[in-house]
Amino acid sequence: MSEPIQPPAPPAPSGTPGTPGAPAAPPSTWYAGFQNADLRGYVETKGFQNPEALADSYRNLEKLRGVPADRLLSLPEKPDAPEWDAIWNRLGRPEKPDGYALQVPDGQDRGFADRMATAMHKLGITKAAAAGLNAEWNAFIADELAAAERDQQQADAADLTSLRTKWGAQYDAHVELGRRAGREFGLSEEDFTAVSRALGSGKTLELFQRIGAKLGEPGRFDADGGSSPGFGLTPDGARARLKALQADKDWAAKYMNGDVAARQEAERLAKIASGG
Repeated sequence: MSEPIQPPAPPAPSGTPGTPGAPAAPPSTWYAGFQNADLRGYVETKGFQNPEALADSYRNLEKLRGVPADRLLSLPEKPDAPEWDAIWNRLGRPEKPDGYALQVPDGQDRGFADRMATAMHKLGITKAAAAGLNAEWNAFIADELAAAERDQQQADAADLTSLRTKWGAQYDAHVELGRRAGREFGLSEEDFTAVSRALGSGKTLELFQRIGAKLGEPGRFDADGGSSPGFGLTPDGARARLKALQADKDWAAKYMNGDVAARQEAERLAKIASGG
């Protein structure tokens, strides 16, 4: 009887170390020794082939960042987060609103500047930015004041031109009469200017001229040589008014025709003009 046929023995595994002719085991990765599993996984997913590749990547990151790590800011997610205070301070906001030292034009009230300093501090405005805003609004105020002054001067010039036409030769005398009336009631030049700003030069001069004329009516005018103090013209004012009257054709006609009021007025003005 023939012997049974034995199946051949299975071949040895090709990857088994130490087996003649088997390939070498793959080398371990350079980060295999990292103790932190998450860090090993991070490096693996980023595909850094060696430490040199990792160092080069980090250097490029620093180039993009542009500043040292201690100069980086982490911005809060919410606009009203308290962490913003530290950020505004690092960016240049003063500790307190008065640290802005806002400038105010001469003669202007500090109320607006103080209110704006408080608002700027609340909004995180830096001191440098506040100084720029301060200069801009001061320049705006200066321009507005200059424009208002030009408008006032133009309006005054138009008023006076109209008044010169209306009063004619008596213009200087009427102006002096009005100013004397103002001084009689204690108005200084500054007060007179303030009234002119409010009413306009033309209306102001007409107003005080009418007051002066009323004060100069019989029984009210005290510039006829009396010794009691009262309203009256200076010698220069009297000479100016007398000259204006003489140039007034209607008044001159009354005087030449013997008008009593005209002659009395002329005598009174002549007496004041001579210092009598």
